[in-house]
Amino acid sequence: MHPEGGKACPDNGTKLLLYQGYSYEGRADALTFTAVEVREGQFKLQHKSGKFVHPDGGSARPVNGTKLVLHEGGFSGVGGEEALTFEAVDDRGGGGKFKLQHSSGKFVHPDGGRAAPSNGTHLVLHDGSFSNVGGEDALTFKRCYR
Repeated sequence: MHPEGGKACPDNGTKLLLYQGYSYEGRADALTFTAVEVREGQFKLQHKSGKFVHPDGGSARPVNGTKLVLHEGGFSGVGGEEALTFEAVDDRGGGGKFKLQHSSGKFVHPDGGRAAPSNGTHLVLHDGSFSNVGGEDALTFKRCYR
């Protein structure tokens, strides 16, 4: 998960996307996120810059295709803290793999739903724990510890 442009200190509204490898400008800092607990099993994702992952527009009930962005603040003026709340749904395959589910019930998908998306593919919220195009693999993330 990268901030678009690869900056370690991205602007508000910077979209999140998939990109293979490290960010050139921001290096590993641009790729560092921390789970900030909201309640047991649920968390907000905070970028190394201090910004949080928000659904674009800040709704707690976003529509399908809503892009994920970075923005200041641990709550949304529109959707409150719920708009920023996620849960890691463990993949049965193990190995640190998981799916990200938003508090609305939607899952984080690569835009277009492919299991092997191109560099620069935005991350969006969408119904369903699998993609009709890429299956479950399209929604699967892996924890990387440094």
